Amino acid sequence: MPSPTLLLRTVALVLLVAAPLAAVAQVSTAASNFATELGTENAIINNQFTLNGSHTQSGVAAGGATTLSNASVLNQNNSYTDDAYSLRVYGQLTLSGGSDQSLNGGATFVQNSTTNVGLKDFSVNGGGQRVLTFGSSSSSQPQITENGNSGHPATTQFISTADNYFTSRASALSADSTIFASASAINPINSSGTLTFNAAPTGITVFNWDVAHQGSINQVAINAAAGSDAIINIFDVPGGTWSPTFNFIGNGATAASASRVLWNFEGNLSVTTSNEWWGSILGANTSLTGNGNLNGQIYVNNLTENSREIHYDKLIVIPEPATEATLLGLAVLTAVFARRRRMLGVNA
Repeated sequence: MPSPTLLLRTVALVLLVAAPLAAVAQVSTAASNFATELGTENAIINNQFTLNGSHTQSGVAAGGATTLSNASVLNQNNSYTDDAYSLRVYGQLTLSGGSDQSLNGGATFVQNSTTNVGLKDFSVNGGGQRVLTFGSSSSSQPQITENGNSGHPATTQFISTADNYFTSRASALSADSTIFASASAINPINSSGTLTFNAAPTGITVFNWDVAHQGSINQVAINAAAGSDAIINIFDVPGGTWSPTFNFIGNGATAASASRVLWNFEGNLSVTTSNEWWGSILGANTSLTGNGNLNGQIYVNNLTENSREIHYDKLIVIPEPATEATLLGLAVLTAVFARRRRMLGVNA
């Protein structure tokens, strides 16, 4: 029979090979959880949300005060079809700018003694369309025009207290952020002010971007082919305030690339983008201001989008390599014991 020493060495070898794969699987699971928690939402914001002369392609959920102004449009592309409510607001809703806001789908609001008092929901155009406004049931501006979508008629729900929609996600997504930040990572390549992220051809590649030491960047290139994902940890931001002015170039500035990239913002950050941004964003403690288009799904603490667009480029997650890890472990065991049998045969 095989010796105890040989068995111990075999087990140790299998564990040595499987450990890195288990870590990769953990990162993949965390990325899948991000996609699950965001669902078909374009953005989930724990606290304050401002949409100023902008539009979103899919739904938005905001846990705090929300301001819609200057003819903003939510769920413009009717991407949000698995839920009647393409806007959730659990804080005070403010409409401003002297023009209608448009909502393609329904809405959920908390209405109690302090939030949204006087918010009215009434039908117009023979009941085929609904309008939200403050005060009386009239078409006074500003207002939200509910247009419905392909999956559900326009409707509004008022609830007296907020549920755990935000609190459950806050816990899960904060844990995911920690997993990404702790994962084995590589550094991007900095060449004359161009920072390049070359993801492996398959699977998930985690990168660390040390902003304090690589903050003067003019261009960002992300190379993540179909079948691969890039997770980019942003850390060591001086003073917790970051105002990137770089441009995305090459394949990194496409919707296909955005669906393969997840940015993980660590710590309590205030981030203001000047140009178009590509890739989903996870920043549980981040206040994000977009002055250019944001392409991807967004989870942040506070979000303001000014005169630009939030595009729904859903994160496509590479499945975790559980099968590969199992097969590799079995292959190692088979090779070791095959060698043992040959040795016994020779000595017989």
